[in-house]
Amino acid sequence: MVSNKEEDSSIITIEELFSLVPIEKLNENDLKKFSFNLNSIKSLSHINKNLIESINKCDLYHEGIINEDLFSFYRSNKNEAYLIVIAKDSSNNKSFIRYTFSKLFHDYQIGQLKFSTKNSFYKSNQFIDLSFVQLFLNQAYVFKLDYLSSNYIDSLHWWKKGLIYQIIPSSFQDSNNDGFGDLNGLIQRLDYIQQLGVKTIWLTPIYKSKFRDLGYDISDYCSIDPRFGTLDDFKTLINEIHNRQMRLMVDFVPNHCSIEHPWFQSALKNEKPYVDYFIWHSGKNKDSKIPPTNWIGYAGQSMWTWSPERNQWYLHQFMDCQPDLNFRNENVCQEIENVMKFWLDLGVDGFRADATKHLIENDQFKDEPLKENDQHDDLQVEYEAYEHTETSNQPDTYKIITRWRRFLDEYITNNKRDYIILITETQDKDVDSDMKYYGPNRWSRGNDMAINFFLAYFLGENPENRTGEKLSKFIQSWLEKLPNECWTTWTMSSHDSKRVATKLASSNLIDGFYMLLLFLPGTPILYYGEEIGMENLQYTKEIRHEINDLSAFNYGINDENKIEEKTRDGQRTPMQWNSDEINAGFTNATKPYHPLSKSWKTINVQNQLNSNRSHLKLFKQLVQLRQNEPFYSGKFQLILADKYIYSFIRWSSELETAPIYLIIINMFGAGQNDREDQHINLDFIKLLKCKNKNAKGKVIARSTNIKDNSSLSSEGNQVDLNDICLYSSESVLLQLLLNIHEIDLSST
Repeated sequence: MVSNKEEDSSIITIEELFSLVPIEKLNENDLKKFSFNLNSIKSLSHINKNLIESINKCDLYHEGIINEDLFSFYRSNKNEAYLIVIAKDSSNNKSFIRYTFSKLFHDYQIGQLKFSTKNSFYKSNQFIDLSFVQLFLNQAYVFKLDYLSSNYIDSLHWWKKGLIYQIIPSSFQDSNNDGFGDLNGLIQRLDYIQQLGVKTIWLTPIYKSKFRDLGYDISDYCSIDPRFGTLDDFKTLINEIHNRQMRLMVDFVPNHCSIEHPWFQSALKNEKPYVDYFIWHSGKNKDSKIPPTNWIGYAGQSMWTWSPERNQWYLHQFMDCQPDLNFRNENVCQEIENVMKFWLDLGVDGFRADATKHLIENDQFKDEPLKENDQHDDLQVEYEAYEHTETSNQPDTYKIITRWRRFLDEYITNNKRDYIILITETQDKDVDSDMKYYGPNRWSRGNDMAINFFLAYFLGENPENRTGEKLSKFIQSWLEKLPNECWTTWTMSSHDSKRVATKLASSNLIDGFYMLLLFLPGTPILYYGEEIGMENLQYTKEIRHEINDLSAFNYGINDENKIEEKTRDGQRTPMQWNSDEINAGFTNATKPYHPLSKSWKTINVQNQLNSNRSHLKLFKQLVQLRQNEPFYSGKFQLILADKYIYSFIRWSSELETAPIYLIIINMFGAGQNDREDQHINLDFIKLLKCKNKNAKGKVIARSTNIKDNSSLSSEGNQVDLNDICLYSSESVLLQLLLNIHEIDLSST
């Protein structure tokens, strides 16, 4: 039994909790799984128990989640609010049920346990994340509600507040001078990562692999590839990360393995139980000479390859060396969960699930239609030429994600672990499809976050379309569809997407994109090297032989010029540490695994640490600012989005006196080179409809290219809000010297 003795020395029954519901809001169906009925609740006399009396003083009633397994409701007044949760006795065979109450009522995301029936998951007065409320059947809780900003709990919220830093280990640091980055090299650089302000490190695959596709062709899910080191090296790495109060997330590649994997080798021999671990087909109309469908894969080739061993075609949504696993086979589902458990037992804190939209295909094997008005010239290789109605975002795919979340929830409970995150990656511009990965409702959860590429998509637009107005459409298209209880990520680039400085017409604007990444609502994901503004290596025919991204050659079958255009190796070059050592300090080998970007002697960590102002120093400053409310849990409001300006504010919904921050970005350099004479004068007194016509803002941070004679050039300067001047690609973070009631946000 858990109860707060200071508030309530008596046992509270579930029947008495139902007495807190206005009688007209109840019906017999709500009570049919209990031993009492509506009449018995009506007959209850005044309950002289402190907690019940406190809740009864909250005169407002609000319905919560009500379904066949649960009845929940809120009681509130202007000073406090309570959530009462009652799990019904059910035939449901789940050991427990997880519910998400976060932001179901106002902005409350935290509950303090004030009462529980027996066998509670929680202790008296413990603060609970309302996105992860666990109940046994026939159990009840009473929570007093509070806000995330004032009750941050690292064990629960580490993935919401902190920066995620994506690393390709083979390109980060080499410790044994073989030209290939490794785990011990990464350990050597952990202090740098910690000093950046990183909370979570995300590693691309380090598993045993032939490395035809950056390690995403896995031949053993439960071993470390010798090029990276050993399993003992991994154990040392995770201990060193945890000792620095950071977390580790690993790339989880469930869609496909490698043709070298023992499962596939056994399937080729028709050995049980592996016969149906993969997708096999005899050919269109059972003609072995014709692939079953017209499906073109993500790697620029048919999704079907003939196997002479089986006299059948096997499916691969990526390269022909990466056969797709069959998730309609329960044995496969169990195998993948065993893989997750293996890494969880070693202490990893979460998974980034790769290529999740490809997990299931329509088993009717119909051809996919071309996109309307498609302009691609080579339909044999162009994935983007087709509407992937049969191979992408199938209904059963979402069920798999929900199953994995359930598996992780059970692991957390059984092993008393801090929260373990599940992030899905789809690279899909269909926001409605992306949102389905969060789960169908508040009691059947999917992922914790979807990787949101919409900043990267904006940067991929034609230069003339890279305006503040267009940026706003990309951002709002995601935020407006995001369910209120869900959390998002933001990312600007990745191992599959060109670096920001390469996409921008002016690399000066990267500082403004740091502000977007870190101050938009959600969790920022930074690709290694972006903190110094690393640039892509531009591959040419002369160095074509150094390309490791084999999928690029598929696109060049009919037009070899596409090889350099399609390779992703340009953004996978080694980290640029300094200009003094060979290979930028990445390796002492004669030749690194990837050639370096041409800019390494000027753009590197050492140079930027030694500069008075640099991208790196600003980025570290902004990461530290993000640790404060309201940047990780507060409110967001767009203020201005036009041809050249994108501006928004962040503030706390909890405290009227909490700081309000205004972010202003001149987007001129997104699509064209900076011009000395290009500047914008802005009147934020008018834009914010300030009641105080003399209101000011204080400079908190500014881009490295702010002119020295600008009023925005020094932190701490107070500037008039009616005369803010920004030149090409400049950006600034201001604290408004007023409170939220002094501005009008109703029509911004």
